[in-house]
Amino acid sequence: MTYSIIRTRLADEDLLEIWSYIAQNNVEAADRIFDKIDQKCQLLSTTPKAGVRRDDLVPGLLCLIEGNYLIFYRIIDETIEILRILHGARNLKAIFHQ
Repeated sequence: MTYSIIRTRLADEDLLEIWSYIAQNNVEAADRIFDKIDQKCQLLSTTPKAGVRRDDLVPGLLCLIEGNYLIFYRIIDETIEILRILHGARNLKAIFHQ
């Protein structure tokens, strides 16, 4: 079974923020990171349970790692909803408990 992938507005904003920050110094590196994160997200369409459960942040939340970045998502029926894409050094509890 192949799952559809959707990104929330916050996940899109996260990805744009990541790209913009890296592009200040190196646009090509920003493009590479963007592509790697996007490819990892697309991988979820065929391997939706590849992530690690992060019930400590939000019940039912899963997390997939791409380099220094964490892709947070949940599975709803046959859809992968990407909620956030964050740098691993961020205060995740503060972000998810706002």
